Amino acid sequence: MGLLDFFKPAWQSVDKEKALKAVSKEKSQKKLLKIAKKAPLDIVRKTAEKYLMSLMSGYGTQWELIKKTTDISVLEMVIKNTSWNDIEEKAIKKKLGLKMDLIENTNDQKLLADTAKNNDENHDVRCAAIKKINDQTVLKDIIIQLRNPAYSKLKFEEVRCAVVEKITDHLLLMDIVENENNANVRCSAFSNLYKTSNLSDEELKRIIKNIINFIDKGITEVDRISLTPIDEICTKFLDILSPNNYEKFNLKVEKGSEYVSDYFKYGYEDSWGGETYYWVKVYYMGTRVWNGSCLGGIYASH
Repeated sequence: MGLLDFFKPAWQSVDKEKALKAVSKEKSQKKLLKIAKKAPLDIVRKTAEKYLMSLMSGYGTQWELIKKTTDISVLEMVIKNTSWNDIEEKAIKKKLGLKMDLIENTNDQKLLADTAKNNDENHDVRCAAIKKINDQTVLKDIIIQLRNPAYSKLKFEEVRCAVVEKITDHLLLMDIVENENNANVRCSAFSNLYKTSNLSDEELKRIIKNIINFIDKGITEVDRISLTPIDEICTKFLDILSPNNYEKFNLKVEKGSEYVSDYFKYGYEDSWGGETYYWVKVYYMGTRVWNGSCLGGIYASH
């Protein structure tokens, strides 16, 4: 034992019993919070968390802590230990806001990469981090990670799309367009290719046929090819090409009646619908492949 060990607080000891005994005697919320964050032993940190939350068991006390803190680890402690559902929701919401602020205000590529690769992280936070990553190797690593068989074709769809939109490797994008088992991700890869690669008309025709067949298979077999509604995927696909190119690629879009959406817009508590849509019929090689709606009606070829 070194001389400095005599001056360290008992909770910093690697002797579990000694450290836990010190925690059991502690009554200061400030010190318990410090122990919960900095004790060398995991069991000591967790015990300090429980003692602290027992001292702050009241709803009002926990709500005040959430309002005042800007420490993500404190919010995580509340989330893990609170017995109040709405306190947990408030802590999660504030934690998300703090993490988004952190990502938006940093260019630390290691932090961004670690966040983007963390499967336990909130999807919005991961996507925000991905958009700021400059290293193509890191982006490819994330693609490989998300292709693990443990992940279904529907899991992490938003994250997959965000990565694909940043990839510059032509061959990798082609592979995703042809083999990805999620229709929305395929369309994101196609959008990236269409904007950044000098593809021949023949290559484009092959890709378009591939995507249409995949989407059509999902429609006819009622297969979950995406968490995103088919209407949105088809709209995204048509938007990539623009009406001027429909005929060249054997597509025809007929516009029908319009309607105004009255659905609640998630995330904007005082905003309701109001967007104009058109019913459309989409034909490929003379065969109707999709009936649905498109935002704004800009896809009508006539």
